[in-house]
Amino acid sequence: IHTVEKDEAYVYMIAVDPDARGMGIGSKLLEWADDIGRQRGCEKISLDVLGGNKAIGLYERRGYVAKPASCLSLPAMFFFVSCFVGLRIRPSGSPPYWNYGKDIF
Repeated sequence: IHTVEKDEAYVYMIAVDPDARGMGIGSKLLEWADDIGRQRGCEKISLDVLGGNKAIGLYERRGYVAKPASCLSLPAMFFFVSCFVGLRIRPSGSPPYWNYGKDIF
């Protein structure tokens, strides 16, 4: 439940077939998203990801930086995850939901 700012591009969803992972497809998709954002005059780009997602390493290698979700978005994400994904208790106590972003200008 992300509120996109005026100068921000937002990646709503990105997915790569498990059999095609590790081939650079995710990097190409993120590069394409950066290019589209720049073409539209955006200065930053962001995406949301559930904690523990294996793609977090890819996002960090591509320059995305994690920001904890705002206090307002956590209850909404908890509801979404509970209803559609199921509860998952994280033993580390880390937040289950993060926003990653970076500058693209």
